[in-house]
Amino acid sequence: MADPDWGDVIHRYATTIEVAKNHEMPYLALGSLGATVLPHNPYLHSAMVQTRDYGGNLAKRRQAVNYDAIDSTLDLMFALFIDVAILILAAAAFNKVGMAEVVEIEQAQEILGPLLGAAIAPRLVAIALFACGLMSTITATLAGQAVTEASGKSVWHSGCAA
Repeated sequence: MADPDWGDVIHRYATTIEVAKNHEMPYLALGSLGATVLPHNPYLHSAMVQTRDYGGNLAKRRQAVNYDAIDSTLDLMFALFIDVAILILAAAAFNKVGMAEVVEIEQAQEILGPLLGAAIAPRLVAIALFACGLMSTITATLAGQAVTEASGKSVWHSGCAA
């Protein structure tokens, strides 16, 4: 529905000399990458591989590490795809209505209203925000649990909480 200009999208995502000239562009690129590869993800993916029955020999352990690398790469690439799709949708929708700057989250539903309908847009924004919050909470909690279990003792028992 947003109908982005795919030629422009590909051109904007391709690295150009403008990255070296415009000092804000690397920060935007790193911010997009950082939104996908969050610090807790390596802990969580490391904990995933440890749940596998990889056997006792070296060949099986190497196979488990290879499978974990594939799992982690596919998971993070899928998350990056979702993040990029959201950015493209937002840029196309905002440009379609002539909005160059969006400052508040409330503007998202106002801008998506003409595209999706005034009744549907606020509900979709609310569902998206709820889903993002829920996934962040679950992922961070599981990563925290993996770190705590890996330390072999609870933070409360180690004296850190005192």
